[in-house]
Amino acid sequence: MMNILKDFIKEEKGQTMVEWIVILALILVVIIAVVRTIGEKGKTKAKQIENELK
Repeated sequence: MMNILKDFIKEEKGQTMVEWIVILALILVVIIAVVRTIGEKGKTKAKQIENELK
């Protein structure tokens, strides 16, 4: 199993795939961070509106 993985990574196609996986992982991290930030801001704003309506 390890030999297959090592051979796969040594191949140029394998390296390209690994690079794309790393890029996609980084993009996902950024998206998650942005969504969490927007969610927190929206939560805060909703709380402010709720307090003003009381």
